[in-house]
Amino acid sequence: MSARLLLVMVCASAMNVYLSAWKLFLRRAGESVMAKKISNLKKMAVFEKCAARCAYCGKSLSPQTAHIDHIHPKSLGGGNDIANLNLACVQCNTAKSDKDIEDFRLFKMIQLSEFKEVITGRLWRELQDRGVFINLPVYTFHFEESMI
Repeated sequence: MSARLLLVMVCASAMNVYLSAWKLFLRRAGESVMAKKISNLKKMAVFEKCAARCAYCGKSLSPQTAHIDHIHPKSLGGGNDIANLNLACVQCNTAKSDKDIEDFRLFKMIQLSEFKEVITGRLWRELQDRGVFINLPVYTFHFEESMI
């Protein structure tokens, strides 16, 4: 057996021990060990729900260009149920990242304002809390416009 193959086998064995310990830790902490993928059937249901348009900007999408976005991010406890899923273009999905819907709205409002180079959502909220009010343009998501 070559030294390289032996090294690979030792590393793989050590990695398996580490992963097993990590999975045990997650189980004890009450976390899911397996990432739950969104089925193709559910993706198509979201595609139909959003009428093949980005829920945030309204851009027309194909199944190949569409991203599935969690309205309430998984990192904040959101699930994979259809009510929590929206269709998004790559630009909106990337910009939204793990923001909740109102943080993303604030981000979009700041981007449309004259203050986009000098203010963040956190700073805007801090100023509001201190009684300094900065008017930002209203931003309505495409999915909200289509409900009207």
